[in-house]
Amino acid sequence: KIIISLRDLRDVMISRYYHVISEKSHRHHDLLKNLSFEDGFIKSLSLTDLEGLPVIEEYYNWIYNWITIAKEKNYLVLWFEDYKNDKFKYIQNILNYINFHEYSPEEILNKTQKKTEKSKKLDLSSGLKRYGRERSTFRSGEINQWKKLFNSNIVESFNSKLPNKLELVQKQ
Repeated sequence: KIIISLRDLRDVMISRYYHVISEKSHRHHDLLKNLSFEDGFIKSLSLTDLEGLPVIEEYYNWIYNWITIAKEKNYLVLWFEDYKNDKFKYIQNILNYINFHEYSPEEILNKTQKKTEKSKKLDLSSGLKRYGRERSTFRSGEINQWKKLFNSNIVESFNSKLPNKLELVQKQ
C-alpha cells in the first residue's frame, strides 16, 4: 500500500529558503545571502529549478500531483502538521490503512522516542553531529512557521506566484 506524507507548501518554501541560505554550495545561495528575510524569501520563490521552472511552481505541482494520484488510486494521504499535532492518531491512521495490529501506536511511539533520545545522547556525549549522507537539511520541524514569518507583502507575493489556488495543495 502507498502512503503519501505532505507538508504545508508555505512551510516547505520557508524550509527550502533556510536550506539555501545555510548551504553555501547551493546554486542560489549567493543570490539570497545578503538580502533581508522578506526580500530573500520572495526572490527565492521565483528562482528556477534545474529544468527552468520557478521553484514555487515545482513544489506546488509536486504536492498537487501527489494529491491527485492519491485520490485516483485511493492512497492514504497524511500531513506532517497532523503528525506534529497528534502523533498517536497519525500512527493509528497508518496502522489502520495497512491493516497492521501487531503493535499499538503507543508501542511504536515509545520505541521511536527511546531511539531518538538514545541517538541524541550519543551525539551530545561524543561531540559528533550526525548528518545524513553529507549534511542534514533538517532545521526545526516547526509547523505553521509561515504564520510567524509572513507579512502582507510576502503573502501577496507568495499567492501571486502560485500556478493555481493554494487550497488545491492543502489538507482537505
